[in-house]
Order: sequence, then C-alpha cells, then structure tokens
Amino acid sequence: MRHTGGGGLLAALLAGGTLLAGCTAPQAGQQEADGKPTVLTLAVAASLREVVTEVAGQYSAEHPGQEVRITAAGSGALLSQLQAGAPADLFLSADSATMHRAQAAGLLAGEPRPLVYNRLVLIAPQDTGTLSGNLPSPLPTRPEQAAAWLSAQASAGARIATGQPSSVPAGRYAQEALEGLNVWDALQPRLVYGQSVRQVLDWVARGEAQAGLVYATDAALMPERVQVVAELPLGTPIEYQAAQLRAAPQPQAAAALLDYLGSPAAQSIFRKAGFLTEPAR
Repeated sequence: MRHTGGGGLLAALLAGGTLLAGCTAPQAGQQEADGKPTVLTLAVAASLREVVTEVAGQYSAEHPGQEVRITAAGSGALLSQLQAGAPADLFLSADSATMHRAQAAGLLAGEPRPLVYNRLVLIAPQDTGTLSGNLPSPLPTRPEQAAAWLSAQASAGARIATGQPSSVPAGRYAQEALEGLNVWDALQPRLVYGQSVRQVLDWVARGEAQAGLVYATDAALMPERVQVVAELPLGTPIEYQAAQLRAAPQPQAAAALLDYLGSPAAQSIFRKAGFLTEPAR
C-alpha cells in the first residue's frame, strides 16, 4: 500500500488534476466485463487513514473486482482539492463544519451521514526530558490541571502544537477546548500550527513540540513515543461524517460502499481502532 499525505495530494493535483494517489486496499480477482476492476476513490481525513484502509480492505475482500484507493490529508485541504475538480467518490471529513462547506459548494450527492466519533487529548513526548524548563510533575490528570500545565509550558518557552483552526478540524476543536480552559489567548505566542492532526502528532513524537492536541485515536498509534496528558472537554462532539460526491466516477459502487461504512462489520473495525460509535460524554 502507498500512503500520500497533504503534500503528495497537492503534487498529484498539480501534475494531473487527480486525487488518485494514495493507498490501495486489496481486491479479489473478479473483474468487470472489460477486464478492469471497478476503482473507487476515497478522500479521507488524515486521522482515519489506517482504519479506513482496513475497512476498505475488508470491503474489497467481500466485493471481488472492486478496488478502493484512499487519499488522506487534512479535511480542509481535501475540500480545497475537491473544489478544484479532483475526482473522488466519497468524502470522509473529521467534522461537520467542513462537510457543510462541501454541501454548500454543491459537491455532495446527498445528505452527509454521521460515521464515528472521537475524543480530544493533550499529549507530550514520552521522554519528558525533552520538555523545556522546570515543569510540573507528575503530569496532570484533570482538565484544570492541564490548563495550569500548559501555562507553565508556555512560560518555560515550550512549543505547543495544534492544527490550523482555519483548515484543520482538530485545530478548531483544540481552540474550543483551550478557550473553555481560559488559556487560548495566553498560549498564542507559543502555539505552532500543523496542516493536519498527523503533523501535530509527528512534531510531538519527535520532541519538536513539547505538547500537542490531537485525537485519542492518533495518540494511540504511537504509545512508545507520546503520552496522553489529559482528555480535554468539548461542547461540540467530534463527529466524523461521510458523503457521496455529486461527481463520483462510480456512483452506484460509491453508494454501496457508503452504506457499508455504517454496517456492523465496518463499525466493529472502527471500534477496535478506538473510535466511538456515539458522542463522547
């Protein structure tokens, strides 16, 4: 399988106007009458890349002759590519706001569907020796303690990573959480903004940022390199949504795959990966 991030997606668009570069799920041997498999293209929020790849592999195994290609990037970056004409069959966004923008732009074939849910967590590198300054120890376990810990981080000159709120859903959720803790304004000088939640995760894992705000499922991918400091409360549920695109090259097959994403078999895979089937409480 090949994985393409946001930069690869842009390069692909500039080179040929396509969204096809990405990872390809395994597919069985049956083919269409012309000898070619049906190829479905999914534009997927970065935090869904691994789990949707697994779901797509299961779908292809159950539907011989259907090949699923996945391009993962920040939801806002994907929307920009779709608006520019990049072809895809389904769009899976990490929030409802981006999906509403896609709907307002006339990109969707129907109403978006809730897919799964997630939680927002504050993370730090596993090697706390990379932390800047004399920071509180032990790490906080409650949101109020997290606010004080973040303030201490900022005062010590640490970098705190989050997604770009204007284009990355995780960044908007992070801003909401930090505003709720009354530290958003105070942290501004020390915030660094990633173009996807995975970029934020990578910065913290490398110790290039001393703290970051990501989804719980992302933090779980690197337990040996990042640690969860605290779960942060939100008033807005982290709801992923899925929708068929109006210009889907394979509309009938796309509709079937969209239905499959909500099936018990697919939802079981999402749950095993740490996603929630209803909003966090």
